[in-house]
Amino acid sequence: MTNSNTFNAEKINQYIIKWLLDYATNAKVKGFVVGISGGIDSALTSSLVHKLVCLHFV
Repeated sequence: MTNSNTFNAEKINQYIIKWLLDYATNAKVKGFVVGISGGIDSALTSSLVHKLVCLHFV
């Protein structure tokens, strides 16, 4: 029996990274500016943007 509500962090990460890439492409920008406050939100955002930059902009 499989649970369809299983949390899949990698799938969520890839969805957000794809959304960020689509946003940057549509906006015709070459990067992102991320405000860092030291909280979990900015840590997560900067980590996802880092992955995006390493995968697509290098």
